[in-house]
Amino acid sequence: MAVTTAVIAYAVCLRVGWRISAPGYWLFSVLGVGLSYIDLRRHRLPHAMVGATWLTCAVLFTIESINDGRFTALAQAICSGLAVSAILLLVALVAPGQLGLGDVHFAGATAFTLGWLGWQVSATAILTALVAQWVLALVTVARSRDRSTKLPFGPVLFGASILATIFA
Repeated sequence: MAVTTAVIAYAVCLRVGWRISAPGYWLFSVLGVGLSYIDLRRHRLPHAMVGATWLTCAVLFTIESINDGRFTALAQAICSGLAVSAILLLVALVAPGQLGLGDVHFAGATAFTLGWLGWQVSATAILTALVAQWVLALVTVARSRDRSTKLPFGPVLFGASILATIFA
């Protein structure tokens, strides 16, 4: 797990570059691996860990936008995070049991973090995660015939976000 965390954090920081926001991406990478593991084992995404990502990235993005004048990137990150949070919260409320509030919180933090890199990166990660989760659910139901199987969304979301960050 430590090697995986190190490789992912290094790849993401290499893609993002060494600037003020880089520690936020490093934290997102490290906590993302931990959150994925927790979600696989316990079907929970701790709000404190997700909140640490939101707060750290918000502070670093604000400092970088003031320092470099990148207010458009900050606006993209904020709008992306809020839009994904609102849409997935609505989904969680309309279809209880399908999406947890930890999933909503983590998806919002992911969209916020990736929104700094651009709308395309954020949208690619979220849509890829939703499609991959849907395919995984279809395969799981087809194999087990049990519709009550709970599938964690955090690992799929984190995996899609890392791929979108590195390759988008």
